[in-house]
Amino acid sequence: VPTLRPGVAGDGPALGIRFGNLSKEGLLINDVVPNGTAANAGLTAQDILTSIEGTPLTETTLIEDVLKKKKVGDTAKVTFTRGTEK
Repeated sequence: VPTLRPGVAGDGPALGIRFGNLSKEGLLINDVVPNGTAANAGLTAQDILTSIEGTPLTETTLIEDVLKKKKVGDTAKVTFTRGTEK
């Protein structure tokens, strides 16, 4: 997990993604920070992030809650949907 927060330089861990709308499936990814953690993991714009560390995503604050427990360099397991694939 790098030190870039979505769209803002920061000193804590972040995924390097900018979110769009919340749906019943999860959070739509509008954009990924080039060379950020999400981009390096293969996430792309229009993917739907469905969970992080086993916690279903219903609000962007849940991501921040999970990341607050992480240190820079830790990993975070995410699940996502791309088109019809999970």
